[in-house]
Amino acid sequence: MKKVYVFLFLLLLPMTLSANCYTRCNGWWGDIDFLLLWRNEHEVPSVIIEVVEEQEEDIVLFKGVNFERCPSAGARVDFGLWLCPGIGVGVGIFGLADWEASARGCIDPFELDGFFIEKFDIRYDVKSSLWGGDVYLRHSLIECFPFHLDVLWGFFYTEINDTVRLRSEISFDPEIQPIPFISNTFFLEDRFIVDNDFYAGMIGLHGGFHGKCWDLTLVGKVAAGNMCRKARDDTDTLLIERIQFVNKESADGSCIPCESRKLVKNKFAVAPMGEARFQYWICDWIAATAGYTLYYWNNIILADEEVILRICEDVPLLNPSFKFRDTYYWAQGLTVGFHFYY
Repeated sequence: MKKVYVFLFLLLLPMTLSANCYTRCNGWWGDIDFLLLWRNEHEVPSVIIEVVEEQEEDIVLFKGVNFERCPSAGARVDFGLWLCPGIGVGVGIFGLADWEASARGCIDPFELDGFFIEKFDIRYDVKSSLWGGDVYLRHSLIECFPFHLDVLWGFFYTEINDTVRLRSEISFDPEIQPIPFISNTFFLEDRFIVDNDFYAGMIGLHGGFHGKCWDLTLVGKVAAGNMCRKARDDTDTLLIERIQFVNKESADGSCIPCESRKLVKNKFAVAPMGEARFQYWICDWIAATAGYTLYYWNNIILADEEVILRICEDVPLLNPSFKFRDTYYWAQGLTVGFHFYY
C-alpha cells in the first residue's frame, strides 16, 4: 500500500510545484516535422550450409557484413489542446520510410552427399520499418517569461519490423545427377518477419527559452514498458521453379507447403528520447523550426545473427533457420518543419 501512496505522490507532485503565473489557459498547439534520420547498422548474418555428415565441414557462403544505413525520410505530427489553465492533452505520431538492402553470396562447385552442385547462389534481402506514437497529458510547471517548463506523462508505442527474404538458386551437373530431375536448376525462397512491439508508460519534460521572435525548445522523454518480440516464418509455401519429376505429375512452378514457425518473447525495455529545436516566428501563430532528434530502444531482436541451411536427407533442399540476436536500435538526425500555436 505504501508503494501506491508513493506513486500517487510522485504523480501529483508536479501540480503542487506549479507556478501561479499561467499564460496558457486555452487554445491549441501543433507541430509538423519532416525527418531525415540515420539508423544503426544492420548486420548481414553469416550464411552457413550445415553438413549432416560428421566427416564433412560446414560450408560458409559468406560471413557477416554490415550494411551502412542511408538516411531515411519520415514525418512527425503532434497536436494538443489546452483543457484548462496549465493542463493540456496531446497526441503524436511519427514514422520513417522503409529501409532496404541486399547482399549476395556464392561458392565454388562442390560435391555433397552424392550430389554434385555446380552452382549455388544465395541472395539476402532485408526491409526495415519504424513507426510509433504517443498520447500524453501536459502540465505546466513554470510559465514565466523568458522560460517555461512543462511535465509530460502518458502512453508510448512503437513498432520496429524487419522482413528478411532468403532466395537460393541451385544448379546440378546435368551429367552427374543422381535424382530424376528433368531440369537441373531450381530456386528456394524463404521469408522471415521480426516484429518488436513496444508498449510503455512515458514521462518527460518540455522546456523552452523565449526571445522576441525566436524560441529554443528542449524536450526529453523516457518510456519504460514491455517489448513484445515476435519472430515468425512467413513462408506460406516453399517455392520451387523449373522442376519436374519423372515418376510424378508435373511440379513445374508448384508450391510445397511448409510448416509455419513462430516465436514470441516478452522483455522489459527502456526507450529514452530527446530533441532540441530552434523556432523562428513567422507570424503570431506560426513558427519555422529546425533541430535535432534522437530515439533509442533496447532489448529488441533482429534476424542478423546467423542463418543455418540444413541439407534434407532425401533431396538437396535447404531448410533455413535463423538465429536471432538481442540488440538495441537507435535513430537520430535532423528535423525541419512548422510549429503552430493559437
